[in-house]
Amino acid sequence: MDARSSVAQLLAQGEQLERDVAGLMKPRDRKVVGQFGRAAARELSLPPLAQTVSGLFFDGKLKERQAELEARCNALYTQARSVLGQVSVYKPSIKIGGNSAELVRQLAKANDGVKLLTRIRNLNRVLRRLSEADLVYNAHIPARIKEEQIRTWHEERERRALRYVDLSDLPPGFVSIKFPNREALLSRLGGYPAVREIMEGAIHAASGDAPDGRQQALGSCRRALEALGRELTGKGDWREIVLRVADPDVGALLRKLYSLLSAKGAHGGKRASEADVELGMQQTFGALFWMIEHRTSLGSRR
Repeated sequence: MDARSSVAQLLAQGEQLERDVAGLMKPRDRKVVGQFGRAAARELSLPPLAQTVSGLFFDGKLKERQAELEARCNALYTQARSVLGQVSVYKPSIKIGGNSAELVRQLAKANDGVKLLTRIRNLNRVLRRLSEADLVYNAHIPARIKEEQIRTWHEERERRALRYVDLSDLPPGFVSIKFPNREALLSRLGGYPAVREIMEGAIHAASGDAPDGRQQALGSCRRALEALGRELTGKGDWREIVLRVADPDVGALLRKLYSLLSAKGAHGGKRASEADVELGMQQTFGALFWMIEHRTSLGSRR
């Protein structure tokens, strides 16, 4: 049983106990019941001693019930203290030792009430809050910390894959670019000849003197994304392709890149600057490499 389920069980016991305690009559009501017992005895013409015994019987039963509920409350506190001593609320900053001591202190403070109903309500308040928290057994904290570290590492790795491709050895500005490392870039697309051919065309358009070269280059980038996505997923619509991406942040970045290429590309109608082309091509190469690296999760069997 996981930690939250253990606390939820305690809460269920506590809520039932709270209902039972709330149904217990107040001292004033118990006095009335005792008087009722004596009056009933008188109506039956019982002797005075029997009348007194009848009143004490009713009052005694109520006292027994109250003692039973107090014992159940004490037992619940002892059980809850034992459970909370073994669990912690998981936080990014949690230490190996956990924070059980703080949970036990909160429980002890809740148990300080004088009235039985106050005590059980305070105990339930603590248990209810913890039942909604991210709880972990102290013995499992090291493994949980390791899992979180691995998950964070993978997420950061995926984000790095979508950062700009390193084109630092190229001269600034696309007018004079000769792409001395074009083969190094294009070789990573070697398994996808159609995509490689499209990106070769994009580099050629960006490096040429045609008036619409920039728009042609960004349009080719968009076609390269579509072509690779179609080959990996079998889907022809870019929106369906992006739905295969599990990480929502990566998916959002791919959608924004596609929107940029569409708006600034050959048929987008917006003029593309040299900086737009540089950004678009760098991001496109990064996106293509990311898709190839994660092709299995996108549905490819290659």
